[in-house]
Amino acid sequence: MKALSEEQINEKLKEFEGWDYHEGALHTIFEFEDFKEAFSAMTRIAFEAEKLQHHPEWSNVYN
Repeated sequence: MKALSEEQINEKLKEFEGWDYHEGALHTIFEFEDFKEAFSAMTRIAFEAEKLQHHPEWSNVYN
């Protein structure tokens, strides 16, 4: 699969509310009711990312 140009990425992102592209990466923020829901979502995403052999840089902050 050929990588998209920055212009192509920004054009495609118009279809996805809450996402932006800077510093060479896609960024968004998800908020959950509690830590259990957040961790569950990250686990589901991790399984999908593994299928695609994609390993995103991400973080989880809980307050």
